[in-house]
Amino acid sequence: MVFKKRKEKKNDDINKVFKSFSFKSMLGESADDVSSEEEEYEDTDLLSVVTSIRLKSTLFEPPPLPQKYWTEPSSSSFNVRGANYLKDRKKIPSADNLFRLFAVDLVKVSDPILTGMCNHPDERVQRSLRAEKSDRDVSPMPPFIFCVNITLPGSPAHHLVMYYAVDDLSLIAPRSTGASSADNNNKVPFNKLASRFFFGDSDEFRDSTFKLIPRIVKGNFLVKNAVGNKPTILGKKLKQHYIQDDRFFELIVDVASDKIAKRVVGLSVGYAKSLVVDMGFVLEGKHKTTLPENMMGTVRLNNIDFKADLRSVKQP
Repeated sequence: MVFKKRKEKKNDDINKVFKSFSFKSMLGESADDVSSEEEEYEDTDLLSVVTSIRLKSTLFEPPPLPQKYWTEPSSSSFNVRGANYLKDRKKIPSADNLFRLFAVDLVKVSDPILTGMCNHPDERVQRSLRAEKSDRDVSPMPPFIFCVNITLPGSPAHHLVMYYAVDDLSLIAPRSTGASSADNNNKVPFNKLASRFFFGDSDEFRDSTFKLIPRIVKGNFLVKNAVGNKPTILGKKLKQHYIQDDRFFELIVDVASDKIAKRVVGLSVGYAKSLVVDMGFVLEGKHKTTLPENMMGTVRLNNIDFKADLRSVKQP
């Protein structure tokens, strides 16, 4: 379901629950198989998220989730489909993240806000757009923002929101007819997918293309076994909402749309304080012209405390 602004353009017994749950069982066949070997990811695998953009900027108003709770893992720690995947089924470490993680929110809400955080007048994107139109001395907003918004059902409900800056618009912009393939050639496979994903009209395409690669780095064995590390096309079973705008694209994963997912997430929140979780986001390449794949963005969530004094967001 696409919401467009300004245009008409869209988890009885806990052991039993976890043993019966996996992303594969919840969502059908996994997108791909990945190595079953256990891997530990040290801090040296992380890219620093602290950058010079923390100037006077409305992008950090309201304050994001404290940075002790989140970092940005190296894209190369995730394996993606290689250029010859359709023939050899081989995966390769991803090239650098295409987008830059600059903020993570974990907020409480009375009910999920399915019209989008990027559209919310009191949240960072709309604040920044208003500031940009004025002559205030603030650092500029990125040319484009990709936002992944995961709804976490409960009482209260929560939104886990990751904001990525798209600093190079040529990565996602539709290519003009006759554009030279030599122009940013190594990103052409991604662009073929991204231009349709971000600016096209087909929710079916978006539902069948957006892929999550999950990884429990540290945590409870039951949770590790349940989640696994297999890439998953979320849109196969979970309802996804899409918010399109000239300056941002927000993808909302509605966990409440699947009964098993809702039950598992509800129980999993209790383990969050002892978990270190990685997530990577990629658009699935199904054809030679859309390979190799490349991570769009990654995030590591460190021992998040849902009982902490989290910020509340009112319905717009």
